Amino acid sequence: MLQHQRSRSVSRLLPAVRRRIVIVLAWIAGALMLFAAAGFAGLPALGRSQLPGVLSEALGRPVSIGDIEFNPFTLRAVVSGLRVGERGDGSAPPVFTFSRLEVDGSWQSLTELAPVVSGVRLHEPHLRLVRTKDGRYSVDDLIARWTRPSDPDEPKARFSVANIELHGGRVDFDDLPLPRAHRIAGIEVRVPFVSSLPVHQSITVQPRLAMSVNGSPIDLKGRTRPFSVSRESSLDLSIAPVDLTPYVAYIPGPLPVKVVGAMLAGKATVEFAQPPDAAPSVTVRADLDLSGLDLREPGGEPLFGLGQLRLRGLMLQPLVGRVELAAAELDSPM
Repeated sequence: MLQHQRSRSVSRLLPAVRRRIVIVLAWIAGALMLFAAAGFAGLPALGRSQLPGVLSEALGRPVSIGDIEFNPFTLRAVVSGLRVGERGDGSAPPVFTFSRLEVDGSWQSLTELAPVVSGVRLHEPHLRLVRTKDGRYSVDDLIARWTRPSDPDEPKARFSVANIELHGGRVDFDDLPLPRAHRIAGIEVRVPFVSSLPVHQSITVQPRLAMSVNGSPIDLKGRTRPFSVSRESSLDLSIAPVDLTPYVAYIPGPLPVKVVGAMLAGKATVEFAQPPDAAPSVTVRADLDLSGLDLREPGGEPLFGLGQLRLRGLMLQPLVGRVELAAAELDSPM
């Protein structure tokens, strides 16, 4: 009899339990549908309507965007058809464009409380620069805005970006005072990571730098050790003796001296490492030779010169602001 009563009680409870389970599942399904709708449709629509205005105000130039896509489950965002126009001249060619930008976010951003990106791919960026006849640059306003002194007490930015790729890049630089045109085409850049966080991300990109500068090809491929504990990779750069004087005119702002001669040569290695229990590091090691330096007063009178300056064991760690120099040798100062 007692067992029969228990069976009847259980039979009465089962429909109620089923209803609760159905209600919970319905709430979960509804929440997922709202999340998906907001991510797949809401955020892209908001970005298409608001982002061009925000960028236009920040850059002081008209900005248009072709389309924005976002996957809220994988945190993958795609921006296509971006165009930044020239300031105050709607008929001029755009300053900057790209066909497609793909950004793969990471849920690690929640645990690190900082942006963590597992991949960035920029396709066909095109930058157009002009030096006007009065010696100014078409982007002088942006350079002045982005090079303002920062607060030394401000905490350093926390971020991690891995697997950075740039494909099919191009830079057109028109120097009107000379006049001369410089063309850098076919730019390919691959960087394993840039990070200030102890985040151990999957690295699939091998370092590379390739381009064609005024028709002269450059193609540098790096080395990687994917099975090492720190996942080390490196990119070797060789600098043949190059005359720096033609490029002095392109330094923003006037110089207090006249550079009549300066030759640079050397070699450098860019090293990437991701130790398991420490923040990833980017280290530049270089040995450089500066020769034939001839500095003059603005009127042409000799000011300073040297036969050769050799810098050995130069080490830079840009993410932590560290600079070291093992030795410096100076020959024939004048």
